[in-house]
Amino acid sequence: MNIDELNWKILELLQQNARVAVSEISKEVGLSAPAVAERIRRMEEAGIIRSYGVVLDYEQLGYALQAFVTIRIYANQSQRLVHFLKQQEEVQVCYAVTGREGYYIELRSASLQELEHIIAKLTEFGEPNTSIVLSKVI
Repeated sequence: MNIDELNWKILELLQQNARVAVSEISKEVGLSAPAVAERIRRMEEAGIIRSYGVVLDYEQLGYALQAFVTIRIYANQSQRLVHFLKQQEEVQVCYAVTGREGYYIELRSASLQELEHIIAKLTEFGEPNTSIVLSKVI
């Protein structure tokens, strides 16, 4: 499927607010509402738009602390690590990555103590390296 400049703009608007009305999108991109709806439908059918979601305000939910952890895995610990991470509510996402560190983990926690507890548990599986997020710049 061809993703032209208009489709990119539609995708950008939907990412900012998945509940935005097609009529609002049509005003922004300069197409009729039926033309925008048809473009969205085609992108859904092509699998470009896989789902619509909710963006949470983690601070309002009590998880103001965000951290990224890379971990250099000890031999044969990958499956145990993944099993452990799936059970932790603080884990938002985990990626297997190339390089010396085998996994890249995003965590959200309510306190430094909670974060420290999870990092201490991660030392059972490898050598974690943690970066605490100060602010989002982009």
